[in-house]
Amino acid sequence: MGAIPTDDLMGDNEFLNSLQSSVNGWIKELNSLTALTQNTPFPNDAIEEKSFWQALESILDNTSKAVSSAPSVQLTASILKTSNRFVTTAALENENDTHISAAISRVQDVNNFLKDLPIEELQSASTLADVLRTISNMFNHYRKIRNTKHYDLLRLGKLLESSTSTLKTSLVNILKTKTFMTCDYEEFTPLDASLSKVFSTWDTEYEQFSYFFVEQHKRRGQLTAAETSF
Repeated sequence: MGAIPTDDLMGDNEFLNSLQSSVNGWIKELNSLTALTQNTPFPNDAIEEKSFWQALESILDNTSKAVSSAPSVQLTASILKTSNRFVTTAALENENDTHISAAISRVQDVNNFLKDLPIEELQSASTLADVLRTISNMFNHYRKIRNTKHYDLLRLGKLLESSTSTLKTSLVNILKTKTFMTCDYEEFTPLDASLSKVFSTWDTEYEQFSYFFVEQHKRRGQLTAAETSF
């Protein structure tokens, strides 16, 4: 746990001020970390989005454990309390100052929504049948947004936009192995039909989801108004 300071150090204002400054620095770093749950822009694609929230939850969990039980933190807090520097140590232990519990709750809610998003399946699809199946699974998953409180609809829109890009990439990877201009008619006809089915399914799912998205926007607006009225 480290050496216990001598009585001389316990009465040394310069030493105590240094410890107090360190704790204030920890709180500032905690605030910067917890703010990531609300002010981080959408990354390059949906896979990075999933990875970001998973990593952030792990970091927040480890940080919360360190704040509550790390020997260096406990020793510093004990010294400051013994020296009657209660304001700083109280801030380190106060959720209103660190916001760490709220951040963990928020990130857990987001990860519950994102964890089963089949974006990896769409990215790795090797046939048009795989793509078609994954499109339906994708939009079914998006509708689970109704069960989450903290994944905002603007971010969901960017997630859907990113999924569209992933779809395009997967289709290009699949179709570049085909020889449309030289293949037999018997091969071309089912291939063309499968591709048309992919596009029509995406268009139908997207249109239906658009109505759902609008309803969710209205619902969340009503909930926000109700919550702020109390």
